[in-house]
Amino acid sequence: CQTPRLMYVQAVELLNRETAGWDCQMALFPEFALEHPPQCTEQGELSFNNVGLLAMANFAKRRGIYIVLGSVEERSLDSRAYDTCLVLNPQGEIALKYRKMSPVGNKHAGTEPGLFETEEGLVGVLMGAEVEEEVRWAPLLARQPCLVLNPTRAPMQMD
Repeated sequence: CQTPRLMYVQAVELLNRETAGWDCQMALFPEFALEHPPQCTEQGELSFNNVGLLAMANFAKRRGIYIVLGSVEERSLDSRAYDTCLVLNPQGEIALKYRKMSPVGNKHAGTEPGLFETEEGLVGVLMGAEVEEEVRWAPLLARQPCLVLNPTRAPMQMD
């Protein structure tokens, strides 16, 4: 059993409920946690023309937090597909578009390590099983991040 995928409206409601009253600086969604319907998301373009991303960015700005979208499908202008980790900063801007460097299936590979700057220091991102690949760690560790995130998807624990 896997965690269900959320629509962007549900994700904002979840963030609102779970961060209310807390001194939360960052919210992290696991990979593939969000449904990314093409009719709402400019056919996979990761920009603020995408209504869902705009809602998430507005929430990040309103709460003054980072939001890490573990993995959403991105379609580039040349129609290439990527698994992309998107980070929104407390100003509601896109702080990082990290394209997974070890893609699965018909996705294309990214070429740049996932790093973004915060008030606390540099933060790195490795997606899914990339965390087990030594070659993916070297470019991150060379920059000395204070934290490395791995927004992986995991089965729910059943009692």
